[in-house]
Amino acid sequence: MINILVDDKGFHPFKQNKPKQLIATDKPEDLIETVSEENEVTIHFDSAADGRGFSIARRLRELGYGGKIYASGALICDQYRHARQSGFDGVLLTVEQAIRIPQSHWLENAKRVPVSYRNRLYAA
Repeated sequence: MINILVDDKGFHPFKQNKPKQLIATDKPEDLIETVSEENEVTIHFDSAADGRGFSIARRLRELGYGGKIYASGALICDQYRHARQSGFDGVLLTVEQAIRIPQSHWLENAKRVPVSYRNRLYAA
C-alpha cells in the first residue's frame, strides 16, 4: 500500500485524491483527453531500468497538463532528479521502500534538482 510521498522537502503522509493510474506503455497523446487537472496522475514503473515513464510525464507536460503527476513503483532515489526534471511532482513509496531507502537519501538527490519543469515551462 502506497502511503508516503517524497518530494523536495522529504517524506509526507499521502492519500491520493481522484487518482488516474498510467503505465509505461500508455501514449500521452491518447491520455491527455482523459485526464483533468483535478486528477492526480500516477505513472507506474515496473522496473527502475525502464525510463518510458519519464517520457510520458514530460510529454503530458508538453501537451499542457498542469495537474499533479506522481511516480510509483520501482524507482530509486538516484532517479529522483530525473523524475523532477521530467515533470513529476514527487514519488509515491510504500513503507517498505521508505525503510529500504531512507528520507536522507532522497533529500540528497532533491538538492541536485536545478530547475523544475514549471520554472522552465512558465519562464518569461
